[in-house]
Amino acid sequence: MQTIELIYPTAETAFMRFGQLLRNSGFAILNSIPKHNFRHRLIQTPNIDFYCLYRKESVQNGTFEKFNEYFESFVNEHTEFRGHAESINKEVIESVCRESHDPTSDNYDKDIVLIYIYKDTKIYLANPFIFKKFAEKHNLIREHKSVDIKKEQEGEYSTFNETTYHLPFNEMFFINFNKWIKQNGAEYLFD
Repeated sequence: MQTIELIYPTAETAFMRFGQLLRNSGFAILNSIPKHNFRHRLIQTPNIDFYCLYRKESVQNGTFEKFNEYFESFVNEHTEFRGHAESINKEVIESVCRESHDPTSDNYDKDIVLIYIYKDTKIYLANPFIFKKFAEKHNLIREHKSVDIKKEQEGEYSTFNETTYHLPFNEMFFINFNKWIKQNGAEYLFD
């Protein structure tokens, strides 16, 4: 008997299925807005926004496997964070952590969470403010050259300087969304 491996082959498929999961869990979706060359998606509901990032890898590989190498002094000092990490572009995390999503701001409107959706259908959520502050506090910020995917798709090869924030993939920071939704239901994540 052959087993079928469940995967999300594309970002579009992942975002569509995550939207279905939200609706089936009681969330009313107001908008679904493509972001960052269609590799990210902002899904807005009345009380919370979900900033979704699709990962082409399975969750056990993470998206930044060289975390231990690049941040060796940090992992030597904090061995509980050894392993792989997640990353997010500086421009994206700054956009996500704007005043209207910051509960300490006078302009606070509603919460926002980062949703990492992996090819193997695993979904994890993280608080973007904790992500940003932890990376800044421990200097888990990296400047590097990155390939311009949009130009690459047009047949050109181009690189640009990119700044990324990193957060160890640890249960202290990343919550398995599927388990959470089954245990807690929907509508408010941080009551």
